[in-house]
Amino acid sequence: IRILPVVERWDCHGCAHCCRGTTIPLSASDLQTLEGQRWQDHPDLRNVRTVVRARLLGARHVLAKRPDGSCVFLTDAGRCRIHELHGAAAKPAVCRIFPLQVVPMGTFAWITLRRSCPSAAAERGRPVAEHLAALHKSGLVDRLAPPLPQGKQTPPRVVRGVQRSWP
Repeated sequence: IRILPVVERWDCHGCAHCCRGTTIPLSASDLQTLEGQRWQDHPDLRNVRTVVRARLLGARHVLAKRPDGSCVFLTDAGRCRIHELHGAAAKPAVCRIFPLQVVPMGTFAWITLRRSCPSAAAERGRPVAEHLAALHKSGLVDRLAPPLPQGKQTPPRVVRGVQRSWP
């Protein structure tokens, strides 16, 4: 993980802007956690789809949205229902680290902020470097970083006549 050579600052100020209009992709682990939370038994979510497949994302599972574009788990009070009932660690990985984003670049990844978050746009909070522990704990870094091929397999040629190693 590398941090951009500029100081980016952010801390969550509870505005719930991230819960409106943001598509949240789900990992297998996120899906398993949501299933274990038994949302189909919750009185406010009975007969409500909480997870859908996003065709534009290769049919990956994402959190469902309401007709207004807000997350199905956003309460009328502007709070995350998952967080309220099960704690921050029970939320999907992308939700736990938002607006931090990992940008894979082959052998390393940049960590930066999504400026759609009002706190990130206003640079209100701690430097990104102070959020790295939470990012690693989320497991999202490992999920986004593709493993390098092992053995004698050579990488594909990018430019005719030029052969590079994986690193």
